[in-house]
Amino acid sequence: HSHDATPIPQWVLNQKTGKAVPIVQAGSEAKWLGDFNLTFNHDGSANRFHTTGKLHPISASIPEHQGLKDMIERSEMFKKVSELRDSTAFSG
Repeated sequence: HSHDATPIPQWVLNQKTGKAVPIVQAGSEAKWLGDFNLTFNHDGSANRFHTTGKLHPISASIPEHQGLKDMIERSEMFKKVSELRDSTAFSG
């Protein structure tokens, strides 16, 4: 993958199914937060006319959301990353 930021979904044809599928990327280095809303047709395929995507820039000027911060800090992934960060393997 390229780490390119794609502000709107890019549609590609699935060679096996013949159906279009959306590709989205929020770039790299946590510069963007992706907002992706995928809508399905009755046959299970993605609806390209009702599927939307948008990128929101991330910067220090965005105020912290305490509820979201609490949810992240309770997650298993946050605990694992914190343990790894605090381990002797990463001490300088």
